[in-house]
Amino acid sequence: MNQLYKNQRYTFIKINSGIKNLNELKSNILSKIYKQQFNAKEIEYDSNDEETYFLYKWENIDEESLTDAGMTCKFRYFSAIATCEFSTRKIRDDNKKLLPKKERLNLQKTEVIFAQKDSQVFCIIYSFDNYELDRVRKLIGFSNIEPLPAVYQIVPEMFTWLFYKYITNNNDLGYCITIQGITSFTGNILSSENKFAGNSYVTPDLIITKAFLANNYSITSVQLDIEVESSITSFYINQTSTDNELRVMALKGSVADVLLDSGNELHIMPIYILFNIIPKIFKKYTEEIDDFENNKKKSFLSVLGVEVVKQIMARNNLTIDDIK
Repeated sequence: MNQLYKNQRYTFIKINSGIKNLNELKSNILSKIYKQQFNAKEIEYDSNDEETYFLYKWENIDEESLTDAGMTCKFRYFSAIATCEFSTRKIRDDNKKLLPKKERLNLQKTEVIFAQKDSQVFCIIYSFDNYELDRVRKLIGFSNIEPLPAVYQIVPEMFTWLFYKYITNNNDLGYCITIQGITSFTGNILSSENKFAGNSYVTPDLIITKAFLANNYSITSVQLDIEVESSITSFYINQTSTDNELRVMALKGSVADVLLDSGNELHIMPIYILFNIIPKIFKKYTEEIDDFENNKKKSFLSVLGVEVVKQIMARNNLTIDDIK
């Protein structure tokens, strides 16, 4: 068992299919640097003069693997730190003269994992901050990033189906996975400042969630409590707002139910969620979604609507005459 001792934020992207394994990734991406030109009229960019640009580079590159108790290799990956220079807010002295680079310099260090699954390579960036993510993408190279596969294209319809499974007590998702809890949100619950966004409306009470669903409103984010072999993994997941990334936040106390040995336990959870839990949920979803949409959804939402009306009337001591 591997328990997470702090919340973790992951932005998940796909590396271009032209890079088919980690060896190719190492030579094509991890060996590269990026020079970001400083935007000031009095500085002319010169690739040979470090005073004229901010440097992005990879550091602490390690090849690692997750193995089971029998020491059979299960997952091979690279961990690395994206080290990116960027400007402080103050770039000029009191006389409006541009400060030397060392006096207007901030340093960003972002943990990144590159993992191979079959002949596909993926990247997990430990951040939601949009500025930070943009720097890491520049270091990777925008041309080296492509849309995520369908299994990671999370849509509101999947959340509606998950609520159907949970509300109807049919919470078995197969593969020894069951839903033990689900909370819905509308809006983007995870802001670029690494905290919950204030523009999200949490619907922890099922009566509110039922009202949203009954009116065909979209649930765009959920917190899932998933049980696998008596171990609970809890995480927030947003709908995929762009086909180039998926954002997930694993919650402190979550347990990965796998007998894996790793040099860094913080690497286990994103690999467990992104390459084990989510694909299995998606597979079950694809197996059942046509039957749900065509045969069950309409009656399910109708029942929810009736339940909502009854509960509201009971809570407010209303009668049929009151709402005529």
